[in-house]
Amino acid sequence: MCFGIVLGLVTLGVTSLGSPIPPEPKELRLGISLYGYGVQSEQTQSRVTGTEVEAFYERALAPELKLQLIGGAQAEVGVSRARWQGDFQPRQTFKLRQALLNWQPSASLSFQLGVLDQSLWGNPLLIQRQSFPGLLSRYDLNWGAWSLELSAQQAFASDVSALQPWGDWREAMPAFFYERLQITYAPSGSFLFRAHVAHFLFDSLSNPSALQSQFLGNTVNGIGPTAAYATGFQGWESGLGIQNQSGRFFTSVDASQILNGAAHQDKSTGWRFSGRMGWVFSESFRADSEVEGFQVAADAAPAFYNDRTFGHNNRKGYGISIGAQWPKEGLEAKARWIQSNPISPNPYQSRLDWVQLQMSAQYGLF
Repeated sequence: MCFGIVLGLVTLGVTSLGSPIPPEPKELRLGISLYGYGVQSEQTQSRVTGTEVEAFYERALAPELKLQLIGGAQAEVGVSRARWQGDFQPRQTFKLRQALLNWQPSASLSFQLGVLDQSLWGNPLLIQRQSFPGLLSRYDLNWGAWSLELSAQQAFASDVSALQPWGDWREAMPAFFYERLQITYAPSGSFLFRAHVAHFLFDSLSNPSALQSQFLGNTVNGIGPTAAYATGFQGWESGLGIQNQSGRFFTSVDASQILNGAAHQDKSTGWRFSGRMGWVFSESFRADSEVEGFQVAADAAPAFYNDRTFGHNNRKGYGISIGAQWPKEGLEAKARWIQSNPISPNPYQSRLDWVQLQMSAQYGLF
């Protein structure tokens, strides 16, 4: 199956999460990006070019209290045709990525209240980059090269589908709970090992979100206003990562797994593995490449909330990417392709090809 590629040319941009480019130590940082992506399947065709402006602001209000804001605007144009669900339609929107008060009463204990960026958890098969209002409590303990992190989040799961004039309003508001234990070992600046285990719970998800999720791989009972998830979403998520640099050569390996204990055994699991390698040519230029494989069963997570680039649920596939970074200038260029196929055949899903080209930069203003 052939698919089209939309090209994006850029002068400024926002650095993607996970980029090796470190943020500048500024109170206000700004980025502008231009990108293009193409999507092709039997049910969906999209060719979109867009730009995104995002600003990060941090301010100390008191010795133990900080204000952190991340927000911006996204504008896309292009063409999109979808038979069942408009996942890849061009978007024109303002985004509030994060807006919180960070209270740190001690060196180890902190509380964050406000709008929380869910990409913090780093597992797109469970939850994609989006923002929920809530409370995050965190405890950090360090001894030598080892560190321990205990995190607990209670948040409302944002659900714009609930704006529709139907649904079971007797239910409580949609919620997402996440508790994580993470251990990190970093004996030097060139090696890092990280492992975590977490418990998650999605509660009181809406009927409209279930209706949309049936087109994205979830098992759903009923149609229209009576649509409801066939299972709950409560279980365990775990992962590990290793990073190493030897001279100019650097590598990293990441693996994660999901187990939804409320789902049928053959529809309850998901996993993702990625390996990355690169070369530091100089202080001002480096390049890398990455390969990844993944599989996410029909009911491992609610499809309404996880990452569209992997095809949501009932999918297995692989991807490759190449990138280049100019750390001194804060510039990054990246090309990524992902192909996924349904695990079990259904009328709503088929092979999906997704490709994106992006170039980005980040600047400290003051």
